[in-house]
Amino acid sequence: MDNWLTPNTRHDENIVMGIDIGSTKVSVMICELTGTDEFEILGIGTSVTSGLSKGQIMALPELVKTIERAIKRAQLSAGINPVYCVINCPQHGVTYQRERGEATIQADSRVIKEKDIQGLLKKTKEAAALPNKTVLHLLASSYSLDGTPVINPVGRIGSFLESEALIVQGETQTVKQLIACIKTLDCQLKGIVIDGLALGEIVLTQQNREKGALIIDIGGQFTKLNGFYDGHLQWGHVFPIGGATITKDIAQCLKVTIPEAERLKIIYGDACLANCSPTETIQIVTHQGKQTIKRRYLCQIIEARIDELLKLIRKEIGDMFPTFTDVQITGGGGLLNGLKQVISQRWDKQILDRKNGPYQHKVNGITYDTALGAILYARKKEAIGYFKPNKSQIIQQFFKF
Repeated sequence: MDNWLTPNTRHDENIVMGIDIGSTKVSVMICELTGTDEFEILGIGTSVTSGLSKGQIMALPELVKTIERAIKRAQLSAGINPVYCVINCPQHGVTYQRERGEATIQADSRVIKEKDIQGLLKKTKEAAALPNKTVLHLLASSYSLDGTPVINPVGRIGSFLESEALIVQGETQTVKQLIACIKTLDCQLKGIVIDGLALGEIVLTQQNREKGALIIDIGGQFTKLNGFYDGHLQWGHVFPIGGATITKDIAQCLKVTIPEAERLKIIYGDACLANCSPTETIQIVTHQGKQTIKRRYLCQIIEARIDELLKLIRKEIGDMFPTFTDVQITGGGGLLNGLKQVISQRWDKQILDRKNGPYQHKVNGITYDTALGAILYARKKEAIGYFKPNKSQIIQQFFKF
């Protein structure tokens, strides 16, 4: 049979799926790692999310079917059936917590070894453990030895070692369900990556991460904030406000259906009232029939919710606000007209152009950013890696096709 219609199962560790479970859709990208820092996109696929509500898995069988549909579409696009995958974590219950760890070096030589670092991070992880939570990432951002900041303590001599780390935790039940889901689909899970780390690989350069940048990812039901500086993810937060929230506001205020509200938001909506003429009118379809309203009224509804969201973000960031000199806006909700203009004017921040991201020449649009970013982050952390095929493997793969 044609391999395009019946994809071959590939146990090739260089071929990996990135799976992004979003509140409105699941996106899958299949990539082949072609070198240490190189990759090729082989296939993509999406499916409307089912079984997930406000970031919480409500019906695992439905979610499994959703992921399976997206995977099959990506497999048909690629013509192969990969085994290995990296996945993100739904947002319900995800927490970000900064922790300080410390350890006294017991060895007579007082020379810091890798095991001392690992022991310190283990103690930090245990101290930060929360009930019914699982640590997804422990991100050490700085160290000090006997009170002096050091980039890498290994090999140095000292008695008292300290660390600063960001610990990201997810609901233990959610993590268990994700693992069960992947096993059901006969895939091998290589890692779970939060959205912020995945997006940081796609929409920010290393220079952005060093200088200080805030990613505002506005999805369907959540707005995810991730702040980078000194090259590391240093802060994060999740708000239960997204593009669907604005759509619902429009539907309730104008007494229209959700599809009509979404249409109005996309075509006529603008977060910046300065862009809306006081006299311009638009036609809407309400529950009572067609009506004519001022476009400015629609934009006021949108502006009110955006104003609330930006105030919440500013309050949550607190004293770290000056640290993030650049802002990258992404996600489906980030496409709202006038949003970048409002944030730039209100916060006096530089809004980054996603076209300047390190991989924009390979991926168009935002749909697969998290899926691809999860693969790239897993590669960076060596959860996956490029394996140069030997001659016999090349011959075997040739005859498979």
